[in-house]
Amino acid sequence: MLDMDMSRHFIYDYFCLSQYDISNWHDRFFWPVSRDTTTQITLDLVAEQCRLVDQLGHSFEGDCLLIGNALSKTFIQVVNHYLSIYRIKERGYELIHSDKLKL
Repeated sequence: MLDMDMSRHFIYDYFCLSQYDISNWHDRFFWPVSRDTTTQITLDLVAEQCRLVDQLGHSFEGDCLLIGNALSKTFIQVVNHYLSIYRIKERGYELIHSDKLKL
C-alpha cells in the first residue's frame, strides 16, 4: 500500500485502489459531475439529434444521423469523462489513474 497524503489526490479508476487505503478513499470519495448534469447532457444531446433529423428529413445525412444515434451513449460517456477531469483539476486535485482506464 502506498503511504501518501491523499488529501489533494483523486483516484479516478478502481484499478488503482489496490495500492491505497480503501477505507480512506471511500470516506473521501465524490464524483464531480452530478446525476442531474449527466441527465441534462443526455437530454440535450438527444434533443439536438432529433432536431437535426427533423431538419435533414429523409436524406443521406438524416439517415446517417439516425444510424449514428447508437453512438450517443459513448459520446455521452466521453463528455462526462472530460467534464469530470476538468472539474477534478479545477478543484486542485492531482488525478491518479491506472493504465487500464479506457477513456
